[in-house]
Amino acid sequence: MLGQHLNAVTPARWWIALSVFLVSLGSYYFYNIGLYVFQILGLLLVLPFFRINDLRCGGLKFHLLTVFFFYSFGSGALFALFSGSNGFAISKLVLPLFFILWSAFCAVVFGNQKRNFHWALHKIIWIHVIVFIVQFVWFLISGDLIDFIEPITGEEQRALGGAYELAFLPGVLRATGLYNEPGTYSTWMMILFLLFRKIGKDLDLPNRYQFLEIFVIATVFLSFSTFGFVFASMYVVGMLCERKRNLISVLLVIGVLLPFVYFAYDIVDQKLALGANDSGLGFRTQVLDLYFSNLSPLRLAFGLGMFSDFFMHADAELVFQDVGLWFVMVFSVGVVGIVPLVLFLVLGMPRNITSLSLVLILLLSKFALTYAIVWIVLFSFVEFGKGPRGKGLL
Repeated sequence: MLGQHLNAVTPARWWIALSVFLVSLGSYYFYNIGLYVFQILGLLLVLPFFRINDLRCGGLKFHLLTVFFFYSFGSGALFALFSGSNGFAISKLVLPLFFILWSAFCAVVFGNQKRNFHWALHKIIWIHVIVFIVQFVWFLISGDLIDFIEPITGEEQRALGGAYELAFLPGVLRATGLYNEPGTYSTWMMILFLLFRKIGKDLDLPNRYQFLEIFVIATVFLSFSTFGFVFASMYVVGMLCERKRNLISVLLVIGVLLPFVYFAYDIVDQKLALGANDSGLGFRTQVLDLYFSNLSPLRLAFGLGMFSDFFMHADAELVFQDVGLWFVMVFSVGVVGIVPLVLFLVLGMPRNITSLSLVLILLLSKFALTYAIVWIVLFSFVEFGKGPRGKGLL
């Protein structure tokens, strides 16, 4: 009876699933009002399940993340105020409110709704995978791109159709699914799937999702994103280490994925042959060169500030976050400001391949510190409410 109750599809599960789906729409940014409307709506939908006591159970790990956020925000605001930076606008003052909203959302989905969150993630990941496949196959059949973002936000998806070719296909689409770029799709899918696996481990649920696993990794390879290729390869290596005793499972997954690995490698090789500007590696190198060529002890210790427009003064305007979240955080808050986060990661993170992969991919991603998904991943290592406790040291 208990098992039937836990597996029952209740209205709460569908409500959480709708919330998670809206939060996963990280590319639907409405420039006319400057907000991720769907994400905010998704975060608000879980508030009826919120209990203030869930936050009080967060413990030291929750306090470390809170200190890290408010130090990042406070120091960034002060740096911008005294340096005259144009990077800080009045609209940034709502960020502490968003942090409270992110905290409340995580207290619900990692607390009293953790099983429903796991169920919802499974459904939402399948939706994203199916949309990606439809977009990819439709281009092969018709040569036309189905843009899932432009009719809603006005921004066109940056999916490249026919720019690359395989031995048996004259032109392929670098599909994006419900995201604006192939690399964004890859990053979101890897993080959502690893988060799904992590929660399953927290709840001691059996891993019966090899079918979903194959489709997620295959579509990440088929996005032909350089970072997607790296992230998916990292996952496969981690899986080999984790399942070395389950030879049949390993051979099945590797056997199915091998053709996709080959296709992805072929496209990435073509991208690199076209030059750094196409692969995106050139932009990241420029950001690093500009930062280290202007490095000083003060900047190393305290950073440039969360809202710095330092990189906007380059000959070509560089996107700060293109260099990766970890470097962005170090550049923003310096060695002093990053201490609470490092303590959180070292002392509070479970020592397993799934958790390590999740954090590593997050830190390598191009997400900004102000993205909800960043804090959702970090808060996944905090024990809210009466949920199962992890195996960290705190």
